[in-house]
Amino acid sequence: MTDEEKKLERQQEKEEQREKRRQERQKIASLHGKKRLQYLWDYYKVWLVFLAIAIVAVNIAVTIVRGLMTKTLLQVSALSADYNATGDQMQEDFSSYIGGLKKHEELSFDLSIDLHPGEVTQAEQVADVKLQVQVSSGTLDVVLVPDYAFSYIQQRGMLMNLDDVLSPEEIETYGKAGDLAYASAPDLQALSEQDASEAGTLDPEGESTVRAVTALSSLQNQTEPGTEAAEAEAKTVTETAAEIHSSPFEGEQIYGVRVDDSGILSDYAWYPTDQKVYFGIVSNTRHEDMALTYLHYLKGAGNK
Repeated sequence: MTDEEKKLERQQEKEEQREKRRQERQKIASLHGKKRLQYLWDYYKVWLVFLAIAIVAVNIAVTIVRGLMTKTLLQVSALSADYNATGDQMQEDFSSYIGGLKKHEELSFDLSIDLHPGEVTQAEQVADVKLQVQVSSGTLDVVLVPDYAFSYIQQRGMLMNLDDVLSPEEIETYGKAGDLAYASAPDLQALSEQDASEAGTLDPEGESTVRAVTALSSLQNQTEPGTEAAEAEAKTVTETAAEIHSSPFEGEQIYGVRVDDSGILSDYAWYPTDQKVYFGIVSNTRHEDMALTYLHYLKGAGNK
């Protein structure tokens, strides 16, 4: 085929395409109402599906990229906070306290976990699962805990020993005020074996791991509320919880700092004014320095 013939063939194809589009427009113009809509759908639905897939793919890609670019400086969970409270003002104020956030940086305050150890209810089981998932996933840095729940999470191995985290001056200052929470170290080996037994698997290294599967297992086998078994289970939780003290007994370590008495936390109305609330750093946090900065903020250090 010569070049002239190829050129004529291309021109003919273009003419055929133009004629096809003209006929298509005429056909659409001749249709009305539902018939026109049905024809358009039948004719273009394949392209619409491809367009929808492309839009979804772009949205997913954007979400992934934003997630990779976002740097969470601190994630805080205020356990059993008031149902109507929000973390927006705290986020804004603490952001200002640390000098503002750069692009793609964020602070996270979660007030959704309503934890009441000893209550054998489905809501309590769900709250326990959510907390354990956040801790085990390594996304949680700090917890604010009412005194009635502090021992429960401390003995589950969720909290970091603060003896070597707080400065000697801070230990002295908070200690004189009676704001330090001392407790015996959790029996991590027994906890690991218990979790493995409940989950049906044994951790060969015997490491302390807070497993969500354990909580999920207990949720599936939840004791029926209101029964004698439920009352016995609640009593067991209460009796086995280690006590916390404001001054150390032999062998006890610091796991929390009281923060409800500085006046800062009360400004946000997260807890009743007579509720003791403790600050604790999650044992596997990746933001220890920022967690300490948040403690200083709650204690009123440098606040204007």
